Amino acid sequence: MKKGFTLIELLVVVLIIGILSSMALPQYRKAVEKARATEAVSNIAVLMSAIDRYILANGYEDRYDSSFFDALDVQMPPTKNDVKGIEYNAYCSNTVCYAEAFPLSRIYALYAYKYKGQNSKGWQEKTCYYQSRAGKGVCEGLKGLGWTIVEGSMWD
Repeated sequence: MKKGFTLIELLVVVLIIGILSSMALPQYRKAVEKARATEAVSNIAVLMSAIDRYILANGYEDRYDSSFFDALDVQMPPTKNDVKGIEYNAYCSNTVCYAEAFPLSRIYALYAYKYKGQNSKGWQEKTCYYQSRAGKGVCEGLKGLGWTIVEGSMWD
């Protein structure tokens, strides 16, 4: 008698593996996106701290140019497009400063604002905008960290 697996048995095993991976892949992607968002929140905190230092040294002034990162002397990837696919920006005007982060996938966006003359001890608004179910899941995870959640696209 020959020992081994029949073609039908191998096909059933391949089918089972395919079904299991199709259920696991969306959960894996969701976990990866939440990890990216957590890193983005951390980098936004670094930007907010750097902007606070900048305001203490220079006051509020118009800095809507790409050299603002250099002026902040930030100890994070100062590039516009991070290797993990998240774009960071920081700008100041004579009334407000803000830091932003959003993935190139555009499923959510993080914005933090600091207004001149209002509660100078902290940042008044930290908002997570989403436009998809995946983005909503990411933003919901930030709710406990004090982020406001808003449905809608920032790119329209």
